[in-house]
Amino acid sequence: MNVAVSPINCRPPTPDEWIRVRAGGERVGTTGAVRAPDTGRLYIVSAELWSRLGDRIEWICPRACINEVGQVFIWPIPVPGPGGDQQSWLAAARLVAGLAEQKWIRLEVDREHEQYRIATEGGKHLPDPVWPAGDFLDLLCNAFRGHIVATADHPLIGMWGRV
Repeated sequence: MNVAVSPINCRPPTPDEWIRVRAGGERVGTTGAVRAPDTGRLYIVSAELWSRLGDRIEWICPRACINEVGQVFIWPIPVPGPGGDQQSWLAAARLVAGLAEQKWIRLEVDREHEQYRIATEGGKHLPDPVWPAGDFLDLLCNAFRGHIVATADHPLIGMWGRV
């Protein structure tokens, strides 16, 4: 039996959607990623290449989310790198994700004041989310299918020249 699997996007929540975050051990995970210079698309990078890519690496904590209409997506939450400093308001996204594990939230980024605006009141009427079968790794693999830099000869690395 063939089962169609809907593609999963990798993106932050939009200000007009209610979201929940899937609870799980991935809340403490961090991985390196890079953006394609031509499209801005995020690629997960194999740990063996992190030091080679240096400042091109963005550190993220990927979290599985679902919105009020049942669309699943991966939220690449920015986190400080191993030796890096990051704006505290961006680091607060992990706390926001923790809140969204427990209740529906609506999230808006206020870049001018470097903070998040969170609404919870309107989400009280929404039922608990129905997550797709499979574990977090299944969702992550779906979201990054074809967008993983695993070797130094990956075409994306070639776009930057010699690294």
